[in-house]
Amino acid sequence: MPNKQWGYGNSESTQTFPIKFTNSVIGIYGSKRAINYEYTFAATSITNTNFFMSTRNSEGSSRVIACNWLAIGQ
Repeated sequence: MPNKQWGYGNSESTQTFPIKFTNSVIGIYGSKRAINYEYTFAATSITNTNFFMSTRNSEGSSRVIACNWLAIGQ
């Protein structure tokens, strides 16, 4: 049965899951907390213990934007 974990962080940083997933991460979803900015959330280098979080604007530039994230895994 999948379990859920969540957290908060700034972009361009490694986020560590509060509890290590036993098998694998199924998906990570993010929501930016900055109003009036159009940035996308990206999770890369995903393992069962952490992932790298970043945000990009429509031109591809990064910016430190606070994000909430939700991870689902087993």
